[in-house]
Parts: sequence; C-alpha cells; structure tokens
Amino acid sequence: MIEKSEIEDIIYDYCLITLANPFTDARCLNLANALKTFNKKIVVIGITNANKQEIIKKGEIVFILIPIDFSDRLFIKLFKFIFRFFFKLKAPKSRCYIAMDIYSLYIATRLKKKYKAKLVYDSREIYSALSTLSKRKIAQYLLTRYEIYLVKYVDSITVSGELDKEFLQNHFRKNNEIEIIMNLPP
Repeated sequence: MIEKSEIEDIIYDYCLITLANPFTDARCLNLANALKTFNKKIVVIGITNANKQEIIKKGEIVFILIPIDFSDRLFIKLFKFIFRFFFKLKAPKSRCYIAMDIYSLYIATRLKKKYKAKLVYDSREIYSALSTLSKRKIAQYLLTRYEIYLVKYVDSITVSGELDKEFLQNHFRKNNEIEIIMNLPP
C-alpha cells in the first residue's frame, strides 16, 4: 500500500478506468502491462469489494481501488462508482485516459475535458447488442444512446476483432479511429 500523497502530483502517461476489479480483468491488466514495457507512467482505477479505498503499487503500475459492493445491481454500482470517483478521490492527471468499458466512459470524458487529455474508448463489447439486455429493450436503448452520445468526445476506439470494428464503424457513423487490440494472453 502507498499513500495518496505519493501519487497526487504525478502526471501519468495513461490512466485506465474500469468498473471492474482490475486484478481480475485480464484485458485491463494486459494493456497496463503492455504500456509499462514502453516505460510509461500508468495508473489503473477500478473497484474493490473491500470496505475502504486502496492504493496499491505493483511494479511500476499504480492501482487505485474504489470500494463498491459487488452484489449491488449494475446501475447502483455505476452510480456509486461515479459519485465516489468525483467526490472521494482526487482524480489523477494523465495525458491519456482509457475507458476500459462503457461504464467508465462518462468519467473518462469528464477527465479528458478537465485536463485537456486524449481519450481512448476500449469497446470490448458491442454494448448496443448485449444478450443480457435482449429482453429489456428500454435499458438496451438507453445504453445505446448513452454510448453514442459519449463517443463524440473519444479520440480513438479499440476493439478486439475485425467484425467489431466493422460493426462500430457503421453504428457510430462518425470518423473515429478504430484500432484492433487482440485479447490475447501476455
């Protein structure tokens, strides 16, 4: 564990944000480790089921974990994550923010504006076609509109395959740069 004061004055090269525990999110860990090989300063912000905020340094990567009850429904988790992020955490300054999922995209867009940084959206799912929402049309519609609205602030999008890239190019109807980063083991 490290103290907040040790990380507050640093300007990171990349800040990865996820509504997941980054230690169990392979795509997030792989990307953080890949960026680290280029001698970049990396901070990863995610959630923990613990009772208090934790700041952990593993190697050269700093992990900030926001306490969220994993048993909460998704909407409640998202609300708590956004609230605690902006009101309980001093957001780290970074040259580039990476929203590792749709749920962290709002936070990343706010930080992009605040710090005049770049923003990458890792669209690891086709959120407009989630099977878990197939019977919940209103929720699916709202999630789709939310994503389309926030994508206008994104500088670049990453996906895990060619079909996802083709789908999103048509879906967003915007000239976003879309890059493929395969979801492979390290």
